[in-house]
Amino acid sequence: MKRDAIEYGQLGPAGSPAAQQHLAVGQRTMSRVSLECVRSVTAAAALLAGLFGCGSEGPLTQPPPPPAPVFQPQQVEVELGASGSQVTLMTTQGGGFTLDGEPFHTGGSVTAANGNEYTLDLVNGQWTARYNQVHFLVNT
Repeated sequence: MKRDAIEYGQLGPAGSPAAQQHLAVGQRTMSRVSLECVRSVTAAAALLAGLFGCGSEGPLTQPPPPPAPVFQPQQVEVELGASGSQVTLMTTQGGGFTLDGEPFHTGGSVTAANGNEYTLDLVNGQWTARYNQVHFLVNT
């Protein structure tokens, strides 16, 4: 609008100091407005880039999953028949079992406190004890 006033001579001749001063003020005002627009657009672009990622960086990724829990061996108590005795097996990180620190497998034998022998079997995730009957051969 000021430029129009200058061009039509309302502020004096186009080359006059008053006309040039009004023109310079208008240009500075336009520069400030343009600078504010650039700042706003830049801030909005930075916000969108942070939310959706930039083209070359790809989308934002999820944080890595937490580390797996540290293995803790578990005790498995196995009752040995009617004797009231029991043995304690320990789980291993590999999925096996130990008895007194030694590897133990299904079908292994143990001796109860009363001297009876039992075979331990793992069936469907459950340990069972089977009494091994002692046979005596009597010669007559």
